[in-house]
Formats: sequence, structure tokens, C-alpha cells
Amino acid sequence: MGPAGAHVRCPSCRGVFAVAPDGTVHELGGSPASGAPRGAGAEPAAPAAAPAIAATVEDPDQVARALVGELASRAGDAPGEAFARGRLFSEWGPALGELIDEYRRRVGSAPGGAALRAALRERWGIDLPDGFGG
Repeated sequence: MGPAGAHVRCPSCRGVFAVAPDGTVHELGGSPASGAPRGAGAEPAAPAAAPAIAATVEDPDQVARALVGELASRAGDAPGEAFARGRLFSEWGPALGELIDEYRRRVGSAPGGAALRAALRERWGIDLPDGFGG
């Protein structure tokens, strides 16, 4: 997590939360921010809100750049360094799997993974074969 914290999406309820550098979690989106740490009375966003959140981001290029940017805020240059050493999937496989899953949730499977591959190439010089992310 970067010095400014991070915005994260719960894979279960699809709620969007802001995580402060001190670990405090604030719910974002359709309900007011509770300010309570997660697990201390903060309720996740209702699952019914997920389509509205997903519909706000439609462009695969924007989604891909945003997701890669979120990963970069947590990982720095480590994925690019791992790729250069030939260890991208052994070191970053689970994170890349989550990246692909979130990308597909936001844009669907129709656009394929070209935008996601382009964002990885642009950010870290990671050049992956056709079929990755799609």
C-alpha cells in the first residue's frame, strides 16, 4: 500500500473501500463512509450495488490501466524485475490472477485481454502472449 493508502473492492460483496495507511477502512460508494475500522461495525456495501459500480467503468483500456496502477501502488517495480529474471509467475502469479479476475468482472470477457497486456507492457515492460487476460 502506498503512503496515501489505497482503494480496494471486496471480491465477495463488491463494496468499495478506502484503506488508510494506518489500516483504517472506510466504505465508499453509495453509502456514507462509516469511518469505523473493518470488523468494528462497518457494514459492506449491499451486493445489489455491484451493477452500478461495474457500469461506471466501461472502457477496457481505462480499467486495465487503473488495475495495473493499483497493483503498482502496492508492488512498485517488483513485477517488472521478476519478469526480467524470468520469475513473474512464480513470484506474482496469484496477484496476476486476481488482476485478471477483477478486469473480467469490470469489462466482461468479450474485449479479451489485449488492454490488460498493453497496460502491463506500458507499466513494467512485461510482454505476455496473446490469450493472457482474455
